[in-house]
Amino acid sequence: MKFISPSHENSWNAALKALDPSPAELGHGLELHQSLFAADNFCFLPCAAWNDAFADMWNELKARNIGQKELSERMSHVHYDQCCFDPDCAALFRKAMRARGLNCLVHTVGEDKSREDDFKRMADTLQVMRVPPAGRRGVPRRGDR
Repeated sequence: MKFISPSHENSWNAALKALDPSPAELGHGLELHQSLFAADNFCFLPCAAWNDAFADMWNELKARNIGQKELSERMSHVHYDQCCFDPDCAALFRKAMRARGLNCLVHTVGEDKSREDDFKRMADTLQVMRVPPAGRRGVPRRGDR
């Protein structure tokens, strides 16, 4: 098994320990997963890791004493921005997307909040999904490296 991070490997091992499958059960499960049509209809996208730009922005806003609500609002979309600007974050995002094993992603944004929040969420997700891997043009697709 190829893992994208130590936490991914730890999660895998914890699941195996909890489920305790026989080799035949594990093999059958992996075969099913490989041929499965897996769809995410909530669009739970992975976020970029905390990087220097994210931490600098966080610290700058905190130093301006803008308040927790405003800080949370402003920072809620920065994880997605970093996937578009930081090559390391973009690579981690692509690895996490590939590890999900999805064949289909339904982008839903309405959370019964405000239209402004929905539009921001749509813009974030569309931008993240449209930034291509290095050397490619267009929307990243399953299997892009």
